[in-house]
Amino acid sequence: MLAADEALRGDARYKDALTARGRAKIARKFPLVAGIDLSGTVEESSDGRFRPGDEVLTHSFGLAVDHDGGYAELGRFPADWLIPLPQGLSLYEAAALGVAGHTAGLAIDLMQLNGLRRENGKVLVNGATGGVASIAIDILYQADLTDAVPSDVLRGWVDAGREVPVFSRELVEGVAEHQPVIDLLLEDAAQGWSVARMTALDRTILRVAVEELRHREDVPPSVAISEAVEAAAELSSEDAKRFVNGILGKIAREPGAG
Repeated sequence: MLAADEALRGDARYKDALTARGRAKIARKFPLVAGIDLSGTVEESSDGRFRPGDEVLTHSFGLAVDHDGGYAELGRFPADWLIPLPQGLSLYEAAALGVAGHTAGLAIDLMQLNGLRRENGKVLVNGATGGVASIAIDILYQADLTDAVPSDVLRGWVDAGREVPVFSRELVEGVAEHQPVIDLLLEDAAQGWSVARMTALDRTILRVAVEELRHREDVPPSVAISEAVEAAAELSSEDAKRFVNGILGKIAREPGAG
């Protein structure tokens, strides 16, 4: 076991914000200190791999889920959870990069180990991974709540200097173009549950996923469904997660999907 000192740092994360606002069932016990990742200095350790003064980081392992997280001034963690601070990074930089930056770095490292080289050509990344689909959801959700035209909201984001990846723009434009047909598919799959009765967030998540299922050959159906289910779980509720999964499963089994 290990304790970290007051240098412990945990940046503000999206999942921590959801927990604080009661928007997602991430924290599984109460009371609980939030902070899904952290960096800090070892104060004491009974494990020979770490000594007082060692700089470390940690994430995952149920941090801020069922174990107190990085917003505490002191933390006690199993030594197996700790990662020595990579050379060239400060504690602040490690906290700023967080779990997303660390896992992305590991992925790039593994790709390079497996032969990824510039001279080998382009790399295809498929699926609305990470923030790409969530940006489309944000824009379409805003348009739904304000009864605005999606393209106007998209233009407002771009004019304000907010980064909107090409794939996100294509999703927004695709949903706007195909929404009448998408909504018919949703109502048919929901068996009498009209789109108007769905929450604005749930129907937005569903619309984006159906756009991928029906009009994006570069997104495998399993990816479209799993990311929509994850978005529903994080942004909406556990009931919404099951609702979204059931509807998209029916649509994916129909001719013309994927």
